Amino acid sequence: MEDTILKVTDVNKKYGRKEVLKGVSLHVNRGDIYGVIGKNGAGKTTLFKLLLGLSNYEQGTIELFGNSSARGLARGRNRIGFFVGATFFPQMTARQNLRYYAIMKGIKDKKEIDRVLKLVGLEGVKLPYRKFSLGMKQRVGIANAMLGNPEIMILDEPTNGLDPQGIKDVRETLQHLNKEYNTTIIISSHILGELQHTANRFGILNEGTIVREIDPRDLVTDRREIRLSVDDLEKAERVLEENGIQILGEYRETVTLEDYYFSLVSKSGGTPDSALISGEGNEDTGAGGPGEYHGEGLISGEGNEDTGAGEHRSEALISGERNEDTGAGEHCSEALISGEGNEGVQSETPESTASAADEDSDRKEGGENE
Repeated sequence: MEDTILKVTDVNKKYGRKEVLKGVSLHVNRGDIYGVIGKNGAGKTTLFKLLLGLSNYEQGTIELFGNSSARGLARGRNRIGFFVGATFFPQMTARQNLRYYAIMKGIKDKKEIDRVLKLVGLEGVKLPYRKFSLGMKQRVGIANAMLGNPEIMILDEPTNGLDPQGIKDVRETLQHLNKEYNTTIIISSHILGELQHTANRFGILNEGTIVREIDPRDLVTDRREIRLSVDDLEKAERVLEENGIQILGEYRETVTLEDYYFSLVSKSGGTPDSALISGEGNEDTGAGGPGEYHGEGLISGEGNEDTGAGEHRSEALISGERNEDTGAGEHCSEALISGEGNEGVQSETPESTASAADEDSDRKEGGENE
């Protein structure tokens, strides 16, 4: 049975006459990594501030750990770590800043500071905060949210300003905390592809309203299909047409940009992963697309001991239930045939990724700065 740790019901928030949140309702279960998706000004930061008690709301209820009373909410918020904007002393180091907040939180164990600094990769940094890059400042904010192993962490755009390696590190850290400590994490991000890889539930916030809550199962279609990987596309088309089989689309599969990037930089000495580009046999990664999420790609079809990709490219890839990403390389021509005969189905497209600037202040959301 699911254990709801946070419940928001019909919450409204105004700044002057401007409604920023309109009847927002959502629920977060214990152990979730819950991603809040929304464009700039959708109300994400305002929502987080209401959850933390940093701003008041006009109507509706917020329930934490099964309690919605003022006293119960105050107790529940003591069990939350958060990163919503940077509030650190510019002349102090990361360690000194975290020491200050540890004292404020009643954390006496100095090893706790070492633990969180190591998790975000800042354990040896001696620079004052004012000299930090944007990415380093984000890491300090995440470390502060981790202090004391809170039961819930609320993170507003935690990967903003981080390079690809930093984004990957943050994702792995959050997933580690979630798995090892069952930490419930509520996170917002403009990088939808990254959020999809990190979270297990999502709330879509648009114009101040949660329009839908979904999980990864809602992102998978029920269409049945057969994929044919061939070395002579024109011949395959002719044979299929001669046999009365309708071709609904042709496409070239691609690996994700993240997978391609890490395949080039992760090898010692900076040697590119040839399997990703040429599809030649590679015992470590297999055929093309060896990245973190796609490891089955077939580009040239040359022999590979791990994947068993044989010498012939006319191998049929069959899916009897739901769409699946085979991770095939970016130069692989394929014919897509539907098992249902639905003429309206379009050819498959790569994952869509959105990236935007930092979320504007609540003044932009509602006309005044929080």
